[in-house]
Amino acid sequence: MKLAELKAAYDVLLESAEAVVAQVGRSDAAMARLAEACGAVREAARRFGRKPTIVCNGYVLRYVGPEHHLASVTGYAYEHRLVMEATLGRRLDSDEIVHHRDGDKQNNDPANLEVQTRSQHRHTHKPSRPRLALCARGHKREYVRPSGKRVCRICRNAAARALRLRVQPRKRSTPNAAKVTESTVRAIRASYAAGGVSQYQLAREYGLTQTNIGMIVRRKTWKGVA
Repeated sequence: MKLAELKAAYDVLLESAEAVVAQVGRSDAAMARLAEACGAVREAARRFGRKPTIVCNGYVLRYVGPEHHLASVTGYAYEHRLVMEATLGRRLDSDEIVHHRDGDKQNNDPANLEVQTRSQHRHTHKPSRPRLALCARGHKREYVRPSGKRVCRICRNAAARALRLRVQPRKRSTPNAAKVTESTVRAIRASYAAGGVSQYQLAREYGLTQTNIGMIVRRKTWKGVA
């Protein structure tokens, strides 16, 4: 519906509304008929008078009404799918994707659109990589680093394993373990039981960690010492 036709429909609606009110009066039936006619023309104005919308992904949306099978809850549908259904004369299947041949998502000319399956559309945009050349040792599996350098997975993993074997992590030493004796344990427990001193202060005094002091005080360690 063109804009001129829409304006003409509004004029006809206005004349019919005036005629209904003049003949019947402002009765409930007349107002109901007027509201129904106004609703029909208003829906036509919403559907055909709205401008197309370009969403963030670059596709064009057209307002077709919430009852359309391609529409979202807001009543908009992708224009390229609408054009393809009109060209084919049937509905598109859920597995069919409309592909833009020139890559322009806003060029919805029927000659620029092509129906593909999901797998075909995926391979069109992401073609399979060609087989990479073999490494110097004849291994088939390779991968390409972001810098573009080709590195064999097997050779890289072997070098990483050899490096891990050469560089062994240092074992954590347990300092101050030899300083703890039975007399030290008794003195620590007696000082803590007397009060006025914290585990942190005892740890600073005897050169131990606060965790060791807590284990000694709670008798988690040195259980045989009274």
